[in-house]
Amino acid sequence: MVNVKTPKKNKVTGNLGYFKQQKRLAAAFVIPPMLLFTIFVIFPLVMGAVLSLTDYNVIKSPTFIGLENFKRALTDPYFYKAMWNTFRYVIYVVPASIIVQLLAAVLVSKNRPFVGFFRLCFYIPSLTSSVALTMIWRQILNNNGLLNNLLAKFSIAGPNWLTSTEWVMLGIALMTVWGTIGPNMLLFTSALQNVPEELYEAARVDGAGTIRTFFSITLPCIGPTTFLITTTGIIAGLQAFETLMLLTEGGPAWSTTTITYYIYTMGMTKLEMGYAIAMAWLLFLVIAIFVAINKRLNHETSDLF
Repeated sequence: MVNVKTPKKNKVTGNLGYFKQQKRLAAAFVIPPMLLFTIFVIFPLVMGAVLSLTDYNVIKSPTFIGLENFKRALTDPYFYKAMWNTFRYVIYVVPASIIVQLLAAVLVSKNRPFVGFFRLCFYIPSLTSSVALTMIWRQILNNNGLLNNLLAKFSIAGPNWLTSTEWVMLGIALMTVWGTIGPNMLLFTSALQNVPEELYEAARVDGAGTIRTFFSITLPCIGPTTFLITTTGIIAGLQAFETLMLLTEGGPAWSTTTITYYIYTMGMTKLEMGYAIAMAWLLFLVIAIFVAINKRLNHETSDLF
């Protein structure tokens, strides 16, 4: 009987086939989202960059004018007014939001009675649509609204929150801070719960008080979370639009016209799309600068403590 030897499997060929199969499988997962990203992100960015160099009003074909839209923005007093209003909004909202969200997280991060109920109360406003939230706060901030009536109980004459150029931005900031507590409170809560307990025990042994422990241990440990929340808050503040449009429509007397609302007005109302897109690119540059500054400040603060 003749013995027929079975040919051995080529290990190199088998491995190559396995790797090719894995590459095809990876491509099947990667290509669709990359294609969507290209269509809905990269392509609009490229088209926006091109249209920012043109005189384009949607109705007629765009006409190339170079950097004229950017020069116009840098000499437009309304552009600077809108940017200043945007900066005011960010200055009011971002620090106050972080302080309130961190305090709320400190209150609900420990196992206390009814802590779940309070977490729910803090989070509920973020579940409400911005339109409904704005309508509620319109009634709260009216001259005879809930806030002024509450101040009257303490013999304080409340201002005209929605018609005073001095107070309207502060009123909008109050609404924004109240409506955005929930999500960032949960991030802070998670960060606080992940601080090693051994560090607090060592601080107590060294005789550190509550305030010193908070600034020397808690804040540095939650630094990455603080940086994330601050960065997203700055970006959201610089892009504030929907609430301002629904509540004040940029008034009174341009006091709440932010840069995004001005871009919307020039692009969608006056159909100066080229100019609006150019201002949007300038806003992108401002956001990048603010994020870089915030990153640097966060790094220096972490080193300080």
